Order: sequence, then C-alpha cells, then structure tokens
Amino acid sequence: MRGVHHVGWVVKDIKAAIPSALELLGPNYTVGEIVHDRIRQVFVCFLTSEGSCAFELIQPDSGQSPVADLLGRSGATVYHICMQVEDIDAEIGKMTSRGCLVVSGKSPAPAIDGRNVAFVYDMNLGLIEIVE
Repeated sequence: MRGVHHVGWVVKDIKAAIPSALELLGPNYTVGEIVHDRIRQVFVCFLTSEGSCAFELIQPDSGQSPVADLLGRSGATVYHICMQVEDIDAEIGKMTSRGCLVVSGKSPAPAIDGRNVAFVYDMNLGLIEIVE
C-alpha cells in the first residue's frame, strides 16, 4: 500500500455539508465537482489540498443506495478510509487471505478519473476502500 488516498464521509446533502467541511479543514482545501457514481448509487465530491489527505463527501442518490441505511441510522459520519495501492487484485488477495470480506469488487470510479476501486471489510478496522 502506498498510503491514504482519502477519507469518505457520508452526508445527507453534499452542498449543505461543504461549508462545514471547509470550516473544519481550513482554507487550503479546494472543492471538486459533484459527480454521480451510478455503480455505487451515490453522488460524491472531493475536497483536496496539495500535500494533504483528501476528503470525499458521499450522498446517497436514492433510498436504495447502499449508504442510505447507514445515513438513516447514524446521520452524517465517517464512512471509510481509502488506501492507494499499486496492484488492486494483489491487494484484494492479501486482504481476503487475512480474513477480510470483499463488499464490492473491483470497478471503475468516475469521481477518481475512472480508476479501479474495491471495498473490503476488515472485522477489526471496518470498511476500507482501495484504489489503484
């Protein structure tokens, strides 16, 4: 693994969450475009700052979105940490050999320039996204 790519926050409304996120993160963060990820049934928006960890705001696109239940139970909350990897297939293999469960297999993420991502659940750490 090459390090943390971003931290994902599930929110009810991205546009409403942006000012709060920027207040917390500081003036060096830039707000990206809001992108509809139809595969994952969410809208996402990245907040980035050169040399710092990025943050992803994640909004369900409907009540059937996989994150809608979490949002209903917990409200806005940290959802996952995304780790950057060289070889996503090899990393999935390593993680599953340690007992992790693949929640969502490898597929392109439109908000990250179509790069492949996968979601894996670690019983000790929670949900981890990996990006190639």
